[in-house]
Amino acid sequence: MGTMTPIHDALVGAPPAARVPLPTPYRRPRPTVDDGAERVVALAWREADERGHGTFGTGHLLLGLVRAGGAEAGLLAAAGVTADTAGAAMALVAAHSVSEPVGRTGGPGGGPVAGEAVAEVLAAATTGGAVTTAGLLRALLAGPWGQAAEMLAALAVDPAALADAGAALAGSPAAAPRPMPRNPSGLLSAAWRRAGATITGA
Repeated sequence: MGTMTPIHDALVGAPPAARVPLPTPYRRPRPTVDDGAERVVALAWREADERGHGTFGTGHLLLGLVRAGGAEAGLLAAAGVTADTAGAAMALVAAHSVSEPVGRTGGPGGGPVAGEAVAEVLAAATTGGAVTTAGLLRALLAGPWGQAAEMLAALAVDPAALADAGAALAGSPAAAPRPMPRNPSGLLSAAWRRAGATITGA
């Protein structure tokens, strides 16, 4: 078997309610995880580990989304959820949350484990058989309780308004990818020379 990552651990730990029982010949494969979502969960695990939390939950996933960058992080930043503000909110929630307690790590090498809420979010974030970063944000904003909801409340962010903005973002056409130049350094040096020529000619 391959190396297990935090997201695979969380998917394996999905509660029975999150799994749809099907007859054996018709079993659906586990959802795939895109690179962005994999990175978010790895960042969430690291956040929990660095804070000494025994469990990583929805608040850590929110921090992972913020730290991962991308369109979701931009949307969160526009609402005031940045690395600094989310970090402060996590510290507050970790000390007082009863819906998703963080606990403490059992010692060196133990590391945090995914809470049940994370498995539920991953199940809800699955769209078309894949867990995506947009799906993670949508699932976190839909949660009425838990660390992420408590953090957003502490930051006076309305999850419904943020979800509407996220839906608009998801509905907008993606920018067409630009082709990578064969020699980017040549383009940069040519642009630099043009700028220098303009200044010299002035």
